[in-house]
Amino acid sequence: MLRARRDLAPLKGSDHHGRLHVLPGRAESAAEARRLLVSGLGARHPYLYNAQLVVTELVANAVRHSRSGLWGGEVGLYIEASRGGAARIEVIDNGPLLHRPSRPVVKRPRDGGEGGRGLALVGAFADVWGTLRNPNGYTTVWARWNAGGRAA
Repeated sequence: MLRARRDLAPLKGSDHHGRLHVLPGRAESAAEARRLLVSGLGARHPYLYNAQLVVTELVANAVRHSRSGLWGGEVGLYIEASRGGAARIEVIDNGPLLHRPSRPVVKRPRDGGEGGRGLALVGAFADVWGTLRNPNGYTTVWARWNAGGRAA
C-alpha cells in the first residue's frame, strides 16, 4: 500500500504544498497523472508541460517494470509546488519484479529500437531527477524543476 509517503525535504521556502495520489497500476493511469498535474501545479505553471511528459514516462515505467503493474498494484504520485514556480513530482512503485531487481537507469537505446529512451527524456525535461529505494522495497523516481530554472 502506498498510503504513507516517506519523509522527503520539502521545497525550500514556506510556500510549498504537496499531495500524494494513489492510482491503479494500469497504463491508463498515466493520463490520470497528467490531469492531476494540472490541478496540482496549475494550468499556467511554467513547467506543466515538461512535468506532464515526465510523469507519463515515469508512470508507464512503474506499470511496465515493477510490481505496480501486477494485479492489485498501485502507483503513487506525489506533486509538490511552490508559488515561486518550483515543482517536484515523485512516482512511487510497488517495488521491483523478482526477475528485475535493479533500479531504474538510463540505458543506451538500440538503433531502431522502440524502448530505452524514457529516462533520457526525463533527464532532458527536468532540472534534476533521481531514484530512491525506500525501506519498504518500493522505488521512488523523482524529478524537480527549480524556480527560475530552465524550461525545455
